[in-house]
Amino acid sequence: AKGWHIIAHGRDAGRLAAAEADIRATATGPVDMVQGDLSLLSDTERLAGDIATLTDAIHVLINNAGGTRAERIITPEGNEATFAGNHLGHFLLTKRLLPQLKAAAAASSQGTVRVLSTSSSGHSSSPVIDWDDLQQTRDWVSGKSYCLAKLCNILFTRELQRRLEADGIIAIAMQPGVVLSNFASHCTPEMKAYMLSLDGDTPDITAQSMVW
Repeated sequence: AKGWHIIAHGRDAGRLAAAEADIRATATGPVDMVQGDLSLLSDTERLAGDIATLTDAIHVLINNAGGTRAERIITPEGNEATFAGNHLGHFLLTKRLLPQLKAAAAASSQGTVRVLSTSSSGHSSSPVIDWDDLQQTRDWVSGKSYCLAKLCNILFTRELQRRLEADGIIAIAMQPGVVLSNFASHCTPEMKAYMLSLDGDTPDITAQSMVW
């Protein structure tokens, strides 16, 4: 409703179309939808290219995709899917879109260009990082893999802020609390039951904090 050009991302064409209809109901600026899977780095690379054709300046990048899986899945590219979808895809997308972020920062007031990454309080339960098996492929546990990825979101944000501060870009990580979304759809039964036992907020309420 503020008139911004919105570029939104999703994996499923049908859900993308439904989301686009919802956004267009209140949007007063341009709306574009791009499709891809962040757990696949080749898809992420293409996704960044698609976004770059739509705009030469990005004022806010929200890295919000996330989820857990009930079983260990190795992508066709050889990455563990939870780690790739929650961290590696965001890392690569941000890196590829740095020219558009820096272009926006050069033409904007200091501190108004931002990269926001959604983490989780689960980061505090992450095990010590094993640099010989960063993606925990040898000793994979669903919740442990997710917590590691969320810790990496925060470490990435801290280093991104250090590197981009001179460009006037602010990098922020936030944890949204419990969100009553389809987040737990692919969780283990134990995690799904745990998530359902918690009180939380609807996605539209949580999104208000992210927009702020």
